[in-house]
Amino acid sequence: MRNITEPCRVCGKPFVPCGKSSAEIGAFNYREVSCSPDCGQIYLQRVINARQPKTVEDIATEVTKNSKKVAKKQTK
Repeated sequence: MRNITEPCRVCGKPFVPCGKSSAEIGAFNYREVSCSPDCGQIYLQRVINARQPKTVEDIATEVTKNSKKVAKKQTK
């Protein structure tokens, strides 16, 4: 059987992913998405942060950043 490699979703290093999904194991399986436990921890933290509800301050910060980018593009 041929081992198929995929890039790590954190560092980009090629690795051979595990054949069992997190659903089959019943817990997060870092071997599905990353090359090492450290990269797996970083990936999981990114997912958790992305799923957190945004506060008004977060939205205001994003709007301010985006409006600055648009203003720069318009002045060019």
